[in-house]
Amino acid sequence: MARVSHPNVAAVYRVGEAEGRPYIAYEYLDGPTLARVARPMPWRQVLELGLGLARGSPRRTATGCCTATSSRRTSS
Repeated sequence: MARVSHPNVAAVYRVGEAEGRPYIAYEYLDGPTLARVARPMPWRQVLELGLGLARGSPRRTATGCCTATSSRRTSS
């Protein structure tokens, strides 16, 4: 499944269901989650994060992966 290779896009290896619950197996990303980042974030840090996300977008759409989620997102 991992058709996209880019430093700003997590590779998804498998999507499925186990015991009635959906799962996604993707590459391990080392580093803190956004939940652990102090808020409010300085604007330069927000800009750096946004640019990193944006740099991965063209690669996703070019390979037909139109939808992507950040693995660093936390549920509310």
